[in-house]
Formats: sequence, C-alpha cells, structure tokens
Amino acid sequence: MLSTVLALLGDDRDTLIEILHAAETIGSDGDKANVLMEAARSDMGSDAAQRAFFSAANTNWLGRRPKSRVEVRAA
Repeated sequence: MLSTVLALLGDDRDTLIEILHAAETIGSDGDKANVLMEAARSDMGSDAAQRAFFSAANTNWLGRRPKSRVEVRAA
C-alpha cells in the first residue's frame, strides 16, 4: 500500500517523509525494503527526506535502532 502511494505521490516531499516515518514500523523486512526501494526513486533532495529515509532503513519493526555491536568496558 505504501509503495503504491509513493509511486503516485512520491514527488510530494511531505508525503514522502510521512510514508518513510510510517515505514519505520513495518515488521516485514521484505515489505520495508519494497517501500524503501520505491522511496529511493523519489526526490530525496531535502535533508528531512534523507533523514527520514535513513531512519526508516535503520530501525526494526518496533521502531528501535539496532544495538551497537561494540562493547565498551569500564577500566
């Protein structure tokens, strides 16, 4: 559904950003990838659109960022 809306209205930056924020909650990696691939065809000329794109790409289905794999140990 979001991919369809992007295909039709993806050139509208506000719509693009809202769809990318909604994509952060998509549970299926395949479905999220489809939305992000369609979004990549849109005009990502604004900083806000680019931030929304990378935020969606870097969150899991609960809206959380992946944990860092680097462990910091206290001395």
